[in-house]
Amino acid sequence: MGDKPEVQHHVRRARPWAERCGRYGFGTRGMVYILVSVLAFLQATGFRHGAIVSGRSALILIAAQPFGTILLIAIALGFFSFGLWQLFSAIFLPMMRRRSFIKMVFKRFARVCSGITQFCLSGAAIGLIIGARRMSDDAAAVGWTAWLMNHMFGRVIVLGIGIGIAVFGLTQIYKGWRKKFPQQLDASELKEPARSFVTKLGQFGLMARGIVFCLVAVFLIHAAIDQNPYEAKGLGGAMHSLEIHRYGPWLLSLVAIGLFSYGLYLLIGSRYCAFRLD
Repeated sequence: MGDKPEVQHHVRRARPWAERCGRYGFGTRGMVYILVSVLAFLQATGFRHGAIVSGRSALILIAAQPFGTILLIAIALGFFSFGLWQLFSAIFLPMMRRRSFIKMVFKRFARVCSGITQFCLSGAAIGLIIGARRMSDDAAAVGWTAWLMNHMFGRVIVLGIGIGIAVFGLTQIYKGWRKKFPQQLDASELKEPARSFVTKLGQFGLMARGIVFCLVAVFLIHAAIDQNPYEAKGLGGAMHSLEIHRYGPWLLSLVAIGLFSYGLYLLIGSRYCAFRLD
């Protein structure tokens, strides 16, 4: 079933504004992924010791630069813009016959959750600007896990969240393997060899991103099973778990290269790929 005419009219009017938000958001996320990957690679190769590699550590590093405040404002606006795009696309996602109703509901729900997550990331960047307490990813993960476990069915909820993150991570790995990239960025209109290059970046990047999410999920599931919120880890803890492995430097370097690839894919895609609503 197609969109109603009035809905299509509003989408056409809003899309240029919404598309700019989406492209800016993709580009911002790409830059943050690239910075995180550089920090991870420096730590894996021994040029950087002690600090936890995470999105927050990347933002803290940006804040310490001469124009850090300006950069953080730009990043906060980027995350906020991408959140707006996700909510917009969730509301006006085209209804097509080839998609089942359940699949469409799940897709809309996923984009709403993504939009809320982007708003939280924007808030974290603003928090650094105004001097809020610099809590690590791991501390944040332990905090909300402990809060949930203190409520009825909290352990079950934490377990469900962990399983959900694991499914998402495995889905990212599958999409990377099958070359199923974010649908908003369509590289099919690029000419060779640019299309092939962007495709390989996205493929490798999605798989590395999926591995990191799976690691975060493992720690969360363990926390729920053992009823110990201190076993929960964020991105920093997941990266550290790779670092302390027997082949830690090699594994962390491989994931760092993958995240760099994904960041570069988002950055290039935000500028040169065709942008679609579906």
